[in-house]
Amino acid sequence: MFVHDFDFVERPVHEVRQTLISDPKKWLESAFKYADEVGDTVLLKLGLGGGIAKWIELKIGTPRMRGEVLVLPISWEATGPKNLFPKMQAELEVASFGPDQTQLVFLGSYEAPLGGIGEKMDNALMHRVAEASIRKMISQLAISFSNA
Repeated sequence: MFVHDFDFVERPVHEVRQTLISDPKKWLESAFKYADEVGDTVLLKLGLGGGIAKWIELKIGTPRMRGEVLVLPISWEATGPKNLFPKMQAELEVASFGPDQTQLVFLGSYEAPLGGIGEKMDNALMHRVAEASIRKMISQLAISFSNA
């Protein structure tokens, strides 16, 4: 399943790029209410709140430029029983949206766990939970960058 969302930052793209590249882990952690580091591992709580959340292990790839767009590869998987939750493969894109505005774009994909039963659960409800969780994360990240 594919997940896509975006938001805007009221700052020029060169400032947002420089800020993100300086410490991607710090800025991605700012998008989550709960974050913890255990050695080199970043643990984040992803979800909707109200008890609908799961601790995930975040992995951050090497930032690269694709034309004028900064691309940051990210992935995560749930802690605990990994076969019960999907693993997300994604990219966070940072692009200009005019002289004083930046667009953040999240493009991700995952495969529902548990075979056919998991696909039915994903189609019925879990995909909407994934979309809402990503929306919350990208919105909080935009707020963090706007206030930096």
